[in-house]
Amino acid sequence: DWLGQMQALYECVDSLPLPAGTSGQYSREKGHWLWNSRIGKGPHAWLWGDRWLVSVTPTGAITGWLVGSADINDRWLMEGFLSARCGQPQLVQPPRNPRLPRRLAATPPVGFMGGWGACGSSAQRPYLADGNFNGNYWRQHWHDLYGSDVITIPSHNNHHPFSPAWKHWLRHLRQPIETAFAFLDTVFDVKHLQAHSRWGQFTRLAAK
Repeated sequence: DWLGQMQALYECVDSLPLPAGTSGQYSREKGHWLWNSRIGKGPHAWLWGDRWLVSVTPTGAITGWLVGSADINDRWLMEGFLSARCGQPQLVQPPRNPRLPRRLAATPPVGFMGGWGACGSSAQRPYLADGNFNGNYWRQHWHDLYGSDVITIPSHNNHHPFSPAWKHWLRHLRQPIETAFAFLDTVFDVKHLQAHSRWGQFTRLAAK
């Protein structure tokens, strides 16, 4: 209540890379405790480690988070996050787009995903996300299965594109999570946890 979570009209969601090392270290250190992490693409380069999905209120209060391998798509992290908030973690793919070949259909990831107890509970608020969470079939799937509305800027080939004013509006409302990530990175050094186990990683993320 003190953080204003009860009065929040929406939540912002995004993922932050958690590098465990370079690709060179990955090839050398097969015995690292993050052996079940994978190579994934970060904002500026490829990395070996995980992705941290975080949801915050407009005041910057973190309401829940989930950890997944670096190569897991943000949509699948969101699927696990929303299902965990509804009480049953699962990875269910949306109906296949009939215009796409079967080989391009979404399939559940095989990488690590965990920290389910930190996802929090559903507050029946819309989630504002960036283009990595886009897709009409995904957004309809989340609405139908979990009662969750995820608002993103439509892709360039969408039949109902956002106007420049709407894009600016959404980016402005998503600023709290950019600010939260900036503090977590520059003040709390969340990308250098120096944990020695998966439980150590979860504990240090929760503490920060």
